[in-house]
Amino acid sequence: MFEGCTALTTGPIIALTSATKSSCSRMFYNCSSLNYITSYLHSTTNNYTKDWVYNVAATGIFVNSIDSYGIYNLPTGVNGIPSGWTVIYYDTTEDKYYLDQQKSQECDDHGNAI
Repeated sequence: MFEGCTALTTGPIIALTSATKSSCSRMFYNCSSLNYITSYLHSTTNNYTKDWVYNVAATGIFVNSIDSYGIYNLPTGVNGIPSGWTVIYYDTTEDKYYLDQQKSQECDDHGNAI
């Protein structure tokens, strides 16, 4: 979808479950300026995220849902969470961000502790 878009810095919210019919494969491939993704990934089966973050920015923020069980199964690297990126969690019911799923530390939308 955005493959090769070097001007893209923030991706759209991605909601991907095992029931999703479409694929995110190569979605952000070679989007070298991309440094912020909000993604509610619940499964990476069937290569849904194959090479989806290949050659994105070296550092960035990866936002996932606070109740997403799949985050622990996501690989680090081009098929999951970009290497070198900070993962934070968003709670839609509270409209708040956290540094971990246990809500031990609130943060802003860029991972800065509040």
